[in-house]
Amino acid sequence: MPMIEVERMLNVLILRHEKGYNQFELAFLLGQRDLYIRDAEDPNKKLTYSVAATNQFRQIFGSGIQTIVPNVNQAPTYSTRILQATDEAGRNLYRADKKVGNGKWKSLISFGEEPKDLLLPSNSTITSEQIQSWVDEKYEGNYFYFPKTALKIFKDCEGHFNEPIRPIFLAEDLQSYTIKKKAPRLIKLRDKFNSWDVFAKETNDKTAFLKVKIERFVGSDDPGLVECVFTDTKGKQHIFQERWKAFTDIPIDAKSRLPVWGVVACLVTGRHKIKHPITGKEVKAAKISTQAHWGMNTIKGLNEFEVFDDMVMA
Repeated sequence: MPMIEVERMLNVLILRHEKGYNQFELAFLLGQRDLYIRDAEDPNKKLTYSVAATNQFRQIFGSGIQTIVPNVNQAPTYSTRILQATDEAGRNLYRADKKVGNGKWKSLISFGEEPKDLLLPSNSTITSEQIQSWVDEKYEGNYFYFPKTALKIFKDCEGHFNEPIRPIFLAEDLQSYTIKKKAPRLIKLRDKFNSWDVFAKETNDKTAFLKVKIERFVGSDDPGLVECVFTDTKGKQHIFQERWKAFTDIPIDAKSRLPVWGVVACLVTGRHKIKHPITGKEVKAAKISTQAHWGMNTIKGLNEFEVFDDMVMA
């Protein structure tokens, strides 16, 4: 692992301990698999944090980029080393040490594999039952009408209680709806465009969401009317015109900076591989219908399209 990645990993490790988040909780907030953070914190593995993950960390920890990513243009005034040991169960344990100049090595932090249910010290006083009541209320309303990232749900929940909550409680309470055997339930979709998971309320058909760009307000006669666009696999642009609430639940108005991302519910009717029209490489494509759920048609009356697979959350 390059030293800059070691430093980034240790910075994130220290920040999550300060917040009281275990490895599973931070992976949940990132919208990644359960063991993502555990693997990233293992110096013997090659997994490193992406730029997208770093931007998410800034929101999660409320910190500036300089607290996460070392300044590559400035020579460090210290040295870092990581020592490894193995416990009786054969698990690797690590300790990071730091030395400033010619001084002595000082222990920075110890780390290793953490149980999923580990509760690190936290300032939170909110119980799982309180969070479950909040999730129940949101589930019964229109909150999950649009896909939500775990981080968005987490921030909204903290905003409701006006104090910190434990991510593990929220993850478990959301699971009470994702593990239901019958619809309607919450389903976890993969936003391949951003490489994270989102939660949405299931419809009678297989739910999917097409990513579209809300580009402009159409006119003054209806101040809420916006124009949304997306491009199909052949490079042809398609336009929807509806009120902004049809595409997002984040309020926008004439003063908002556009474009912003929105979604259109759709049904995936097929998946296949095609040659990319520009690169010539083989890529995944999806055939979709926007008529299935919300009855969406473009301004030309079209509702069936072939799009690149990463533009569809399904």
